[in-house]
Amino acid sequence: PEPLVRMYSREPAVIAIALSVLPVAAMFQVFDGAQVMLFGVLRGAGDVEVPTVANLVAYWMIGIPLGGWLAFSAGLGPRGVWLGLLVSLVCVSSLLALRLRWLSRGH
Repeated sequence: PEPLVRMYSREPAVIAIALSVLPVAAMFQVFDGAQVMLFGVLRGAGDVEVPTVANLVAYWMIGIPLGGWLAFSAGLGPRGVWLGLLVSLVCVSSLLALRLRWLSRGH
């Protein structure tokens, strides 16, 4: 990943931060894609209220507070923010997958 980061900056501090965040950002993309796809499927099925609540809970009650705590209280800085958002994406993806499974069983 370092050659990729060096395409954008030569500053050692910027490179260090980017290298610490890049693996988390890669996982972020996987779960972000999953939640977008699942939200779209559920919207197509006419289910918008439960997915919206799942997003609100995952981001505002879990991810953002966790990211703030990891960044500032735990001292992880930018990596902590990204980890908090990653956790929220994992949560919302899981909740939406469970919702889709529940709906597909005819409930």
